[in-house]
Amino acid sequence: MQLGIDDADETDENLRLDPLAEELRSRRQTLDWTQDRLARQLGCSESLVAHWEAGRRTPSIQFCKLLDQALSTNGLFERFRSDKPFAPHFNKAAKAEQRAIRIEEFSPVFVPGLLQTPDYAREVFRGGRLRSPKDELDKKVVRRVARGKILDSEEVESLFIVSETVLLLNVGGPQVMAHQLAHLRAMVRAGVTSVQVVPHAQGNQGAATALSA
Repeated sequence: MQLGIDDADETDENLRLDPLAEELRSRRQTLDWTQDRLARQLGCSESLVAHWEAGRRTPSIQFCKLLDQALSTNGLFERFRSDKPFAPHFNKAAKAEQRAIRIEEFSPVFVPGLLQTPDYAREVFRGGRLRSPKDELDKKVVRRVARGKILDSEEVESLFIVSETVLLLNVGGPQVMAHQLAHLRAMVRAGVTSVQVVPHAQGNQGAATALSA
């Protein structure tokens, strides 16, 4: 069964935002700041902040440092712009993933990591058995979102199969789930990846990933 999500008013281009843009908007709104207030904190124009949040432009490393200071994010945005998004101890599986030309994954509970939005990933990590300090949680989110950039490569083919549970499990609340499902729909409709859903009637299966290099 092919993934189908009801149409929304936004265009696919707007739904499939850059992870940095999504994180920036989320952090600003959490503080209940307007784009104008953030712009004044950074010493830039409100329109520039709007461009960043829409994914039309990417802040320079200098502005990322200023964003971290203004939003008290402890280097989060600077890490988004880093050329080395993975921690030195990052496992071999993730490195093999970055070399793959075809990725196939079945996920029975959560949206596959490569397809997760920052907010969804954060909620998944928060629900883990081992709770992480906020700074470490941010690092995990950055690394997970950075992994997903491999799907932007035209040389990589991918197929993700999820159980029906993945679409019904409420992770992080209605807003987080709505954004995550819209992100999935946008990626599928843009031809970035393929997503299929296994109905409950087919029974439960364990998670599995296959990489072809």
